[in-house]
Amino acid sequence: MSENENPNAFRPGELNRYSSLTEVAKLSHAIRSTGRPVVLVPLGLPCHAGNIEAVRAAASLPRALVIAALWRGLDDDSSDSAIEDAAQALSRAGVEVLLSAPAREPRTEVHSPLEGVGRSQLTALARLVLGSGCTDLVLGERDYRLLIAAQAMITDLAIPVTLHAIPVIRDRDGLPFSTTLMGLDPAEREAAVALSAALTAGAFVASEGADAVLRTVEETVEAAPGVELCSLLLLDPMLGPLAEGATEGRLLAEVELSASGERVEDSVGILLMDREREIARTALEAAGLDPEISDEEWAELRSLQGRVRAAKAEREEREGR
Repeated sequence: MSENENPNAFRPGELNRYSSLTEVAKLSHAIRSTGRPVVLVPLGLPCHAGNIEAVRAAASLPRALVIAALWRGLDDDSSDSAIEDAAQALSRAGVEVLLSAPAREPRTEVHSPLEGVGRSQLTALARLVLGSGCTDLVLGERDYRLLIAAQAMITDLAIPVTLHAIPVIRDRDGLPFSTTLMGLDPAEREAAVALSAALTAGAFVASEGADAVLRTVEETVEAAPGVELCSLLLLDPMLGPLAEGATEGRLLAEVELSASGERVEDSVGILLMDREREIARTALEAAGLDPEISDEEWAELRSLQGRVRAAKAEREEREGR
């Protein structure tokens, strides 16, 4: 790895480390002049598996130069060892540029009307995007509110950057990889699992409608020890009000851990439709038939499906003898 403030000395295939956004912009300009995309991936500390998946997603863009940029707030107290650990992990993942620029007190702020998106965070993101000269930006759905706010910022300010969203990367227990959750002790983490379990349960009953989704999440969290539901929202994918008859939504929930008072937020995308009914509609449309299925017709089809399954089970049992 090399500490590099001279774009002419950029070493391909190595992790080149920068502390100046201006120097990264010069490098980006040189790379873009060759027709290659420059992909910015903002990351928090400490580095975790979700970060690595984000840079791998960025590297999947053909001929891309990936810039991993560490979030450095005004109150940042990240240790040198955390930065070094991140550098080692990112180097192994094939990242060629690591930017760790100190934060500056902004004189201009970018504000989002979305609740939960801080001005300082969105302003810092705008500075990284505009200052780095990137062509593409990769953000995870883990911080879904920031993702939507970033897309609105890019659109409203006509920033010539393409935003790529990657799904939430989850650990084996279902919790998303995140800087916040890495600080939980085992007991707190076990309690927090109830949130992800509740969202999964809510998504599972999405075909029954929005009320069933919200009720299921509330009941699941209520039955779990050590957590209390703070907020629960079912919105459209762009975080606006869910329209009547909408087929897609975003389920967001926040819980408080009783032991520490720590708050944990998570979200999932849901399909507010009966998947089997949608498959049947698609099949009818593909056959050139009217794809609309009334409730009465669907009830008859489900009844027929049940009889077919029963007959199949009876045959298999008979043949098994």
